[in-house]
Amino acid sequence: SNSGRRADANYVTFAVGSPRYSQEATAASAHNAKVERPSSELRRGVSDPQDAAAAMAELWSLRITVKGATKTFSHVNPDDAVSSLAERAAADFRCKGGLDLAGGFPPKALDAASILKDVTTNNAALRGIEKKRAAPAKKPSTRKKAKGPPVDDRRAAALRAAEARAAGIAPAEIINPAPAPSRPQPLATAPKQPRRRRLNMASSEGGVGIDLASAAAGESGTRGKFFRKALKGAVEGRYEDTKAEDRVAACQSGKFEISVAETTLSGNASKLKVTFAKGHGSRGNHEDVVDALSREETVAAVRQAVSDGDADMLRPENCARASQRVFWSLVRHSNGKFIPAALEELVPEVGWAALFAQRRRRGCTRAPPPVEAPVQAPLPPPPPPEDRRRAALAAAEARATVEEDSSDDDDDPVVRKLVEICGVNGYNALKKGNVQTPRDLAAW
Repeated sequence: SNSGRRADANYVTFAVGSPRYSQEATAASAHNAKVERPSSELRRGVSDPQDAAAAMAELWSLRITVKGATKTFSHVNPDDAVSSLAERAAADFRCKGGLDLAGGFPPKALDAASILKDVTTNNAALRGIEKKRAAPAKKPSTRKKAKGPPVDDRRAAALRAAEARAAGIAPAEIINPAPAPSRPQPLATAPKQPRRRRLNMASSEGGVGIDLASAAAGESGTRGKFFRKALKGAVEGRYEDTKAEDRVAACQSGKFEISVAETTLSGNASKLKVTFAKGHGSRGNHEDVVDALSREETVAAVRQAVSDGDADMLRPENCARASQRVFWSLVRHSNGKFIPAALEELVPEVGWAALFAQRRRRGCTRAPPPVEAPVQAPLPPPPPPEDRRRAALAAAEARATVEEDSSDDDDDPVVRKLVEICGVNGYNALKKGNVQTPRDLAAW
């Protein structure tokens, strides 16, 4: 019937011919018209879909890596503070202590109060550093009270007992309520930590050599564990140095292969697999799996290193040891060129040759000055034959004069003995005194 109704929990339906039905239909159509308005017009007061698309285009997409796990955060407002993105990343990575963000190459901590567009760029790769939790506050230690009355009460009780004994009155319990303990109770203190035994590693060279040999043989003990750990660290460090040298040699000789290991949903490479030859005549290949940086990210990392004064880290040997992903990204985006040529191609506005030469002059040790050989005076030209003959005659005359002067009685053994005893001057004086022999000398 026209007057029939059907009740429901949320609405009431009337018959199709009634006036109440027409009013309800008009209200419902108006409500549906409001509901059918596009959501882009209701969000943030945007009335035009083009304005909404422009607002969505201004949002950034950043990648954050925490302990080897990488996630992409989209719809990031570049006008927000770094702290807001850090809180969002901490909630997504489930870091209860919070995160500190770092960016650039080498990574440097970003100020939490800074604006994102001032410290980083769109599609940049950031690193999250988990904050350490604060140690729980220690409860104040409460000392146990010693048994018996306080010290002042014991002293007063002793005085009252002495006065009672002097008066002939037996000390009662009231006068001396409690006897003083024979020994005061020690105060409650924290347990002492056990003293750690120090290792004397420098007792003797022979002892250190024996300990090293024992550690290499797998002998247990504190010294063995220490030396095994030290040997392991040294071996790992040397292995990384050797691997970095092999990277540089393979890149310079072209004995490497770069392939895409993982891709994102959009088809862009996210992981690179690099296979390069081992050096030093070894067989086999090394393998690196690194993050794939885009061309813009690689250029931004290089410019950041130059602006921070760390351009020396972009040398081939340093870059291969410090950041493998930047090293292989430079090679990849320069079509397999060596690092110096790749830097000149990707960032041509920097004078790389002069910069590396300046770093080399600053870092190299000054060589000692060369030892100059002593300069010899030129030999005089030989005299002509006539001068040589004249010089020979003069030398012969000089020798003859010396022989005449010394042709006295020097050959006489007596004279030689007198000269030996008295000297030349003494002999001349004796000769003037007519002393010719040792017998004359004895008589004189």
